[in-house]
Amino acid sequence: VAGCNASRMQDENTSITIAGFENGMAVSLFPNPADIKSRITLQLQHESRVQILFRDIMGRMISVVVASQSFNEGSYDFELNLEGIPAGSYFIEVIADGEHSMKKLIVQK
Repeated sequence: VAGCNASRMQDENTSITIAGFENGMAVSLFPNPADIKSRITLQLQHESRVQILFRDIMGRMISVVVASQSFNEGSYDFELNLEGIPAGSYFIEVIADGEHSMKKLIVQK
């Protein structure tokens, strides 16, 4: 889908602590609400196979942000380009080693 690009970024010199680990991972979105792009921050407590999906309010998949990939313990940022995405409510679904986490993302135009 046009407008749903993601890239992986990791800064090994910066330590980010995110409260609220659940199932070995913590996920946050910033900014939220967003208009042009949002950053998904994923912190893993251990090596995990990760998949990140961008879904509409009905649960239909809009795009795969990260296909099933293995990541080491640490923090990772993924930029989600929202250009061309209509205003509304969406979900970011993160699956790490079979454990699911859902975060609501509001897109405002």
